Amino acid sequence: MTTPVPAGDVLESEGAELFRGLGLTCVYPLADVQLCELDPAGLHARGEHLEFDYLVPFSDVCLVGEITARSQPGDLREKYRRFRRHLTLVASMQRTNAFWRALGVPDHALREFVNVERLVGFFVTTSLEKFDVDLEEAQGVGVFFKRDWELLKAYRETISSYAKPHFLARLGITLPTAQTALHIARDLIRSRGRRVASGDVGAADVYTFEISPYELLDAAQVFRRDELPDLSPNAGRDYQRSLLPKKLAAMRQMLLGTEDFMFPSSILVVLSADCNHSREHGLMIPKTYGSIEVIDGQHRLFSYASQEVERHCRNNAKLMVTAIHFQEQDPAQIKQYNGRTFVEINTTQTRVPTSHVHAIAYSLLGDTKPRSLGAEVIIRLNARQGVVRGLFATSQTSLGPIQATTVLTVLHPLTNLARLHALARRSGAAAHRKRQGLSNLLGLTQLETASAEDVVRVTMIGLERYLRTVYRTFELDWPV
Repeated sequence: MTTPVPAGDVLESEGAELFRGLGLTCVYPLADVQLCELDPAGLHARGEHLEFDYLVPFSDVCLVGEITARSQPGDLREKYRRFRRHLTLVASMQRTNAFWRALGVPDHALREFVNVERLVGFFVTTSLEKFDVDLEEAQGVGVFFKRDWELLKAYRETISSYAKPHFLARLGITLPTAQTALHIARDLIRSRGRRVASGDVGAADVYTFEISPYELLDAAQVFRRDELPDLSPNAGRDYQRSLLPKKLAAMRQMLLGTEDFMFPSSILVVLSADCNHSREHGLMIPKTYGSIEVIDGQHRLFSYASQEVERHCRNNAKLMVTAIHFQEQDPAQIKQYNGRTFVEINTTQTRVPTSHVHAIAYSLLGDTKPRSLGAEVIIRLNARQGVVRGLFATSQTSLGPIQATTVLTVLHPLTNLARLHALARRSGAAAHRKRQGLSNLLGLTQLETASAEDVVRVTMIGLERYLRTVYRTFELDWPV
């Protein structure tokens, strides 16, 4: 016997409205199902209930969701394990109308589940960040941490159903489209082999073209600084949201109030590696989310992401685009080039805090100054398993008790690559003692050939070893 759960939980109700605002069907509330009733042959604890909040059918997939505000890492881990276990159980069952009814799907919504061939889970924690809690990755389950959830809410507020590709892409699901790729040949301007940013940035082909924004929206992903690491724990609060409601509203008023309006400047995007150009077809861009990454001009593009605006000007809307296509094929290298281009452009328009620049300076920008390497040590150490995970207060975690910026200066003697190379060439007893000390402390013996990556790796290992020693001594007082 199953009975519907009252829709009184504020957080669950908020989540249901968000998914519906993205243009998805969301069945909520679900039935209060006891596992022994759903699976009589299974070994289940007396009174154990199914841990699901939402069923979201989409094409041949049913998204099974759970949302929680639990703020204790241990409690959250247990809830997550239980959710995964229940998802595995339900995925193995035959999906008949009786099955969906048992979960709480009303008769009028059963038709939405007729084509479901697989289940994909999503787990939302609205209180904790990725490095606040160790949640084991699992195939077929996407986890949305606090920052992810805040971003979804902001997207739902500003672009509503046009944010659907962003949510689905996080779960490995693509929107079905009649057209698999854009082919841009008419009035296409191509400039080959250009340098688009200073420093170690590979050559790129640069394209300029005019296109309807509605051809781009499903494929466009915004390159957002606050999705990258930052040494400030307040990065998410200090940094403006990627899409500002007031700015979008003003632009939409212009689009609605002025016939044949067109923004006078182009947006800047980076094309993914699977885009290509040929004489026959021109520029080919796959219509998959993320094949276009918006570096500058996201408000101009997403001002068209409004049903009212689309009804008014879909047939004649045009946007100028400057597209960078790096000749490099390695996705990691392209990401580094994107980061350098993004930082250079946005530094001239909006001040980028030094805490953010330091955090990405080595991994994305290739900078090897002492502070950049020290920041990389902290970022990587925070991601390690065990007692050091999430120990430093950065954008990765809201619980880290040690301020990352206070550690950077202390790390300078260990991460100053130029001085380490110079020490390898010095003679005398003092230099010999320093070299021996570095060998004893970090195992760094070949100073003259040490690379930036070598220094980051051994410094991280040495700092972790030190912190584990402190932990063994003060285990009962350890903050995490």
